Amino acid sequence: MAGHRSSRPEQTPRQYEARQQRRRARMAQRMGAASTPSQRIAAAADHLRAALPHLPAPAAESIAASVVATLLEAVEQAYREEARAATARTRW
Repeated sequence: MAGHRSSRPEQTPRQYEARQQRRRARMAQRMGAASTPSQRIAAAADHLRAALPHLPAPAAESIAASVVATLLEAVEQAYREEARAATARTRW
């Protein structure tokens, strides 16, 4: 119906804070259970993916761009390390 308003009240700051505390606690559990670098990266990425939809689009885009740039830089660093390790193995 036109003009119909939701009867659900807006969330209070305390509700947001409680949700964020629960998410942080779950993140700490996942990070504690992660036994490999890949599992830690996946846990952090999942945590961020869950948070982004709750942000205004410009903020989500800015954070995503920053994280993607950092990840791409880390990939290049991993490739350099892999090449260095491979070179060291072939010298023996």
